[in-house]
Amino acid sequence: EKKGLKGKIALFGASGSGKTWTALEIGSMLGRVAVLDTENSSSELYSDHYDFDVMPISAYTTDHLINAIRLAEDSRYNVLIIDSFSALVLMACCRPQTPWRRDSRRNMLPT
Repeated sequence: EKKGLKGKIALFGASGSGKTWTALEIGSMLGRVAVLDTENSSSELYSDHYDFDVMPISAYTTDHLINAIRLAEDSRYNVLIIDSFSALVLMACCRPQTPWRRDSRRNMLPT
């Protein structure tokens, strides 16, 4: 029996293609929804159609992402929508979590 298992769904599409709307539509059928919003609270555009809580995130580090996921879990949300996950991936890859400096060969080194 699969009861109690957690699903993971990724939605891909161009800007404006309806990813957030689709996630909220699916999520609202599954229970209490939290949105981890990296898009300047753009998910709030749908607040008149769906019942969900927004968790804005401004620091794009692995620690902040993990803490936000734990907070949603501890707060007993059935669904966590990460909008947009690509922003978190790009920031985590492109913004080091430790201070960096350039050496004379133009390589990035941790300080």
